[in-house]
Amino acid sequence: MIRSMHRAGAAVAAMIAAVAGSGCVAPDVPVGGPPPDRQPGTRLAQTIAEQGPSPAPYVSRPRPVVAAPIRFRSTFGHAITSEPIVHPGRSIAGRELRYWVFGSGTETVLILGGMHGDETSSTEVAYDLIEWCCDHPADLGECKVVIAPEVNPDGNAAGTRRNARDVDLNRNFPAQNWSAEGGDHGPGFQPGSEPETRFVLTLLQIYAPVRVVATHAAAACVNFDGPAEALAESMSRACGLPTTPTIGYPTPGSLGSYLGRDRDVPTITLELATKDRVGAARDDVLQALLAAIHFPHPVPATTSGPPSR
Repeated sequence: MIRSMHRAGAAVAAMIAAVAGSGCVAPDVPVGGPPPDRQPGTRLAQTIAEQGPSPAPYVSRPRPVVAAPIRFRSTFGHAITSEPIVHPGRSIAGRELRYWVFGSGTETVLILGGMHGDETSSTEVAYDLIEWCCDHPADLGECKVVIAPEVNPDGNAAGTRRNARDVDLNRNFPAQNWSAEGGDHGPGFQPGSEPETRFVLTLLQIYAPVRVVATHAAAACVNFDGPAEALAESMSRACGLPTTPTIGYPTPGSLGSYLGRDRDVPTITLELATKDRVGAARDDVLQALLAAIHFPHPVPATTSGPPSR
C-alpha cells in the first residue's frame, strides 16, 4: 500500500512539473507548491480548464410569437381577437347589439352591416373588415373606425329582410321623408320606433362620424347621399362597382335620407353584387371599405385582403 501511495504521489508530482514546465502556471505561483491562501490543486485545476476550448458565445434567440387569444368568432368563421362592445339595449327578440372600435384618430368612420337580414354578404364583409382591423391596427392612419356588423341580428338569424317586428330598419330612420303611408314598406309605427334603429342613432350621437358606409345587397353599385360623390368614386375604383346618386326607387326613412340628405353627412350605401356569401369579390369589397376609411388619401400599398375561407 505504501508503495502504491508513493507511485500516486510521484505521478501527481510529474503532472505538476509538466504543467509548470509548459509555462501555463502564473508567474506569481511558486513551482514548488500553491500559495498559502489557495488550497492544493486549485491552480492546477484552473490552469487545465483554461487550456480547454472556450465556451460558445451566448446567442440571443427571438422569443416565440404568441398568437393573440380569440375573443369572438363570427358565424362565418372569423377569428376576432378584439372584444366587442355590447350596446345596453337589445333587439326585439333579445339578441345583443354589438360593435367594435379601432384606432384613436380624430376622424371617425362608421361602417354598418347586416341591416337587412337576408343580405348575408353585407354582414360577412363587415366581419372581414373587423378581422382586418385586428390584424392591421397601424394601418388605420388618423381614423377611428366603428363597425357594427349585425345591425339586425334577428333578421340575420331568421334570414329575413325585416326585424322580428316586421319593420324594415332602413325605412325607420327619422328622416324628413319618413312616411307610414301605404305601410307595405315596413316603416314602423313611428320614426326610430325599433331598438335596432335606436342603436344606430346612438352610435351616430356618441361617435359623430364624418362619413358613414352601410353595406347592402344586391343592386351592385356604390350609391351615395349627401356630399359623398368623390368618396363614392374612390370606392368604385377599388371594387369596380358603378356609382349612382339614386338606387332606382323611393327610400323614405332610409339612413341615406336621414344622414346624407337631411344632415349633409357623406353617406354611402355599398350595394354588393350578391346577397349570398361574397366569394371571389371579398378582396375588392375590402379594398373599397379601406378606401372609405383612408379617404381622401389613397389606401396604403401594404394593405392586403383577408384570407380565403
